[in-house]
Amino acid sequence: MFKTVMNKIEVILRDFKNIITFFLGAIDIITFYLGADNYINNQIEKKITDEKYISKLARVLRPFSNFDKKGIIKYNHRGERDKCIRLTQDCTSLV
Repeated sequence: MFKTVMNKIEVILRDFKNIITFFLGAIDIITFYLGADNYINNQIEKKITDEKYISKLARVLRPFSNFDKKGIIKYNHRGERDKCIRLTQDCTSLV
């Protein structure tokens, strides 16, 4: 009786081998996708919490300079030397 049960199980497994292979492949693909997604999110999280990286990025994306009333640069957040900056009389716009 035990042999008959085992034979039936073998026949079922043989018949459904392609289906089982498909599901195992799908599980592998989903696992790979979730692992890659988790890895990428961790790398992004590391970068956006790094102060040095954020400061460098801010200089590129939002360069600005602060001037005093005489038009002299008090603070330069551009990360590079200014070539030529001329202020208008009202100090509201750059020429």
